[in-house]
Amino acid sequence: MAILIEDHLPVVKHNGFNTAKSVAFSGAATLSGTNTFSGTNNLTGTTTITGDLGFTGTGNAVSFAGTGVSGGVLTNLYNTASSALSGTQMDIKVLIGTVPFYFTVYQTKA
Repeated sequence: MAILIEDHLPVVKHNGFNTAKSVAFSGAATLSGTNTFSGTNNLTGTTTITGDLGFTGTGNAVSFAGTGVSGGVLTNLYNTASSALSGTQMDIKVLIGTVPFYFTVYQTKA
């Protein structure tokens, strides 16, 4: 049986990391191009994402470990006045602790 280096170390191959092993980055790390993460992925410290952050599948969530003043903060969300709304009304559910809050949104704004 061949011994594969991938069984012992993450290996950088032609198309980037190609390993089933756990990988930890310390210090600054830059990922460019399309990056796909699967399973549970934890980002600690300051994480900056330039471009779009997309989720596929069902049951995807962005969660924060802390609560109260130690909880997560979403900032710089786009907002506008509520006049001339149209399209299908949808509701967004946000859990704060275990308490659900609902926000009404619309597809378009004239």
